[in-house]
Amino acid sequence: MTAHRPRAATPNPDAAGKKTAGRWLAWSAAATLAGLWRGAAGAALVIGAALLHQQFRQRGGWARLRSGPRRDSIVALYAALGALARSTGRVGEADIAAAARWLDLQRPDSKTRNDAILAHEQGRAGGAALDALLAPFSRQGRGTPAIYRPWLEQLVTIRHQARRHSRWTPDEFAALRHIASAVGAPAGVLDAVLAGGDGELAAACAILGVAPGSDAAAIKQAYRKLMARHHPDRLAGAGGDVLALAEKRTREIRAAYDRLRQIKGF
Repeated sequence: MTAHRPRAATPNPDAAGKKTAGRWLAWSAAATLAGLWRGAAGAALVIGAALLHQQFRQRGGWARLRSGPRRDSIVALYAALGALARSTGRVGEADIAAAARWLDLQRPDSKTRNDAILAHEQGRAGGAALDALLAPFSRQGRGTPAIYRPWLEQLVTIRHQARRHSRWTPDEFAALRHIASAVGAPAGVLDAVLAGGDGELAAACAILGVAPGSDAAAIKQAYRKLMARHHPDRLAGAGGDVLALAEKRTREIRAAYDRLRQIKGF
């Protein structure tokens, strides 16, 4: 066991005692303040957590948290339907009836239903008002891009039902493409939805020799070149088999062009 050495004598015992007492007082004061601060901070954290929990429960708690993404999807869809209906010039009874039928099938809670109906009205304004209604759903898609295709398929299907499967107008297509862009859908997803599948779009593009992302000008140019090259009038002196083959080829070209016009909306 190690022996302790005796301390050296203090030259001035009173001064040393005062110095030691001062240090003890300083440490005691610091410890007291630290204890008070920690106690106050702890109490504040407890009170703050209690208030946040109370607000969380008042706003629906975990049920609201779980239903949030679904609510955002429904509200965005209704806003988009309102914008598409308005793009034709007026919102008709068929537009409202088709949207109402779909909403009834979803069986949303009362708040989501009311928000969706309001979004349908506000979405008709288009522009910044529409983009603001689409923004929450757009934020969902940043982490799960696979949600875009079924959402767009629902949108197009409901719109087809409202229009009784008649041909879409250029203004409708423009509004639809704006909506797809605003929610952040990857390029080509909307074209695939309108084509009814990737295979149909790819087949039409292959016949015309254009890429799926080609614009209207490039598709028209390719169509005109192919029609000029394969038109039966250029083979007036050829045999029957050659003419029949040319007619078949021009029918394929026209069908592919018409399908791309329908998909692209021009």
